[in-house]
Amino acid sequence: MIRIIICACSALVLSLLPIASQAADAPVDKDKVLVVMVYDGGCHLWCDEVRPIIADVTKKYGDKVTLREIDVQESALKASLGTADQLGVKSFVQGALAWVPTVGVFTPKRKLIKALPGVNKGDTYKKCIEKALKAG
Repeated sequence: MIRIIICACSALVLSLLPIASQAADAPVDKDKVLVVMVYDGGCHLWCDEVRPIIADVTKKYGDKVTLREIDVQESALKASLGTADQLGVKSFVQGALAWVPTVGVFTPKRKLIKALPGVNKGDTYKKCIEKALKAG
């Protein structure tokens, strides 16, 4: 029974990997609000709680908002900081290393509207996104 559960969990994790890496590698439109979720690949309790909330919230804004998840665990950190640099949010990611998960909401010009560490309600993320949309 335990073997089946482990296999099922492994299959689920592996099925999600290509989606996450495609999202991280995809170019970001500079005319969109950017939402960055900084997480650690070993963080399951809090990071896995934030992920569906922020994904659901950003999905509702369609093509006005881009979501990027950046893994800061030691084995991925160098590549992740390169991605963060390309996105124009490297200092934010470096500042969030000790506080995962942290969600940052940025205007299209990459001005930080709010850094939200830990788990927050969907409405909290929505308010920050609305503010970033208004700030343009």
